[in-house]
This record gives sequence, structure tokens and C-alpha cells, in this order.
Amino acid sequence: MIKFLLLSVLGSNEEVELREHLMSDYNRYVRPVEYFNDTLEVRMGLAVQNIESFDQITETLDLNIWVRMNWNNAFLSWDSEVSDLTFLSMDSSEVWTPDIELLNAASKPDIYILNQGMNLYSSGNIFRSNPGIFKFSCSLELQEFPFDIQSCTMRFGSWTYNNQLMNVLPYDDDDKKLDVLSTFSHSEWEIVDFYVENLNETRICCPGKNFSVNEYTFVFQRYPHYYKLSMGMTISLVLVSFIIMLIKPDNVSRTGTAVFIPLTILALQLTIADKIPVVGYYTLMDNFFLCCFITSMICSIESGLIFALITTKSQLVYKLFSRVFDFNKLFTNYK
Repeated sequence: MIKFLLLSVLGSNEEVELREHLMSDYNRYVRPVEYFNDTLEVRMGLAVQNIESFDQITETLDLNIWVRMNWNNAFLSWDSEVSDLTFLSMDSSEVWTPDIELLNAASKPDIYILNQGMNLYSSGNIFRSNPGIFKFSCSLELQEFPFDIQSCTMRFGSWTYNNQLMNVLPYDDDDKKLDVLSTFSHSEWEIVDFYVENLNETRICCPGKNFSVNEYTFVFQRYPHYYKLSMGMTISLVLVSFIIMLIKPDNVSRTGTAVFIPLTILALQLTIADKIPVVGYYTLMDNFFLCCFITSMICSIESGLIFALITTKSQLVYKLFSRVFDFNKLFTNYK
């Protein structure tokens, strides 16, 4: 027991001495390069845990992800002559960190860890992993809704450093540059593809300077089972419209039911319309509901006209439709 306590104290003292050695003349505001014009390389990757929410009305997506980064800080390296320790846990407030941000963010990210720790190794390499919920804009293409496939892109890059000062690159390992964890699941969306692209862009602030940007693209496919159910119900209502036509024309329930069916189809359409944004074109679902609505309305109008012609005693009605219908033949067939 005494030996264990002694080793613990010695180990703690060694860590204290190493920290004092590293941080004595260290300035956390200085980019960790030997010369100012040297380029610092930062490698990064994403691990996707889940979709927290996909607000299709505002066209924003909340992803629960881990943002991983690696870079080298030459000012914080040491060898065995200084210490036999090969690893230290550092707080992000103690050392310089790259200002890599989500450039197309829709709100401030929710970083849900209490202490933003980093791993510092004797070579000066630093590994940082930040779990958080990132909200970003995702424009939807809804022409094929509800059998649509959506592509959403997250753009990460430095907010202030151009390529000559800091170069942001994805990991070389495909499993590290972008990874969808096995725990991923969502009731409406499935990730069918994902990929990373490294791009250079210019900004109005800095003419002649390039900024490196990592674009992480996710391809989502919608599960259409909920909408298939609505479509099946709507088709059933249209079939009922045709079946109602077999009822005797003078039955008032025939016309009342026929008028009720288009209203039910309209209610179904409005229910689904609340789930997607207003767009300037017709979606596949819009065309489907429109076709079903018009078909059921034709049945309703036909039923109402026949009922009016058979039951009305108004001379005006006869005059209006005498050019279209042969009333003598109509009443003979009805009898």
C-alpha cells in the first residue's frame, strides 16, 4: 500500500514538473509554427451519431456529430530526457486551437461536454474530439416527394487563417475522414451515401488569398411508408366515388357522399402539406392529390347534376340543359 502511494506521488510530481516545463514560456495565442510564414496543417474528420431533427419547413438539419482534429504544436513537444511520460490531457483553454467553424451554420452549435479536453503527445501532436449538435441549412429538392432523396452539406473551414497560414484537410484514412456510427437511426430518413471534398475558396475580405474548406456531404433517402398509407387511403376514396355512381340517381345520400369525398381528400393533402415547405413547383404528391381530387370532383358534379335534373321542377334548369340532354330519353331510361 505504501509503495503504491509512493509511486502515485512520484507520478503526479512528474506530471506537474512536465506541465511547468511546457507552459513556463508558452503563449496560447500564438500559432504553433517556427516561422510566421510556415503553414500549419490541420487534419479533421466527422463521426455522425444521429439526426436530432430535420425541420423541413425551415430547411434546417440538426446533426449529432463528433468533430475530430489533429495538428502538431512544436512548442509543446518533449523527449525522454525531459520526462518519461508520453501523454498529457490538456484543456482547450490552455493551448492554441484552430478556429475551424461550421461555415453554413444556422445557429450556434450545442457542444455538450463540460470540459473540452485534448490529448497531447510527446511528439507535439494534439488530438481533439468535440461532440456536439450542429444545425445547418439544407435546401430541399421536393419534385419527387415523398420518394425523394436529399443531399445536405456541412462546410468546415478556418474563419481567419488562409491556406498560407493554416491548411485544413480531411484525414487520409477513409474511416476517419467521415464515419456514420452503427448507432445511427431515424424514423424518416436513412443515410444512403456520404463523402468528403476539400475545396479552396476566395473571400471578399482577402483578395488573392485562398481558404481551404472541407465539405461533408450526406445523401438522405426518405422512408415513404407514412405517405404510402395516405396515398392508399386516397385511392380508396376515389374508388368509392365510382362505386357510389351505382346508387340510384334520386337517392340524396348518393350526392351527399360524393361531395364529402373530395373534401376528405383535401383534408389529407393539407395534413401532409404542413410537413414540407411551400415551394414554387408541383411535387409528385401534389400531382397525385390533384389528380384524385379532380377525379372525385367530376363524380360529385355528375351526381349533383343528375340528381337536380331528376328531382327539380324548375323550368330554368330544363332550359339550361335541354341542349345537352334528351330529357324524354333520360326519363324513359330512368323509369
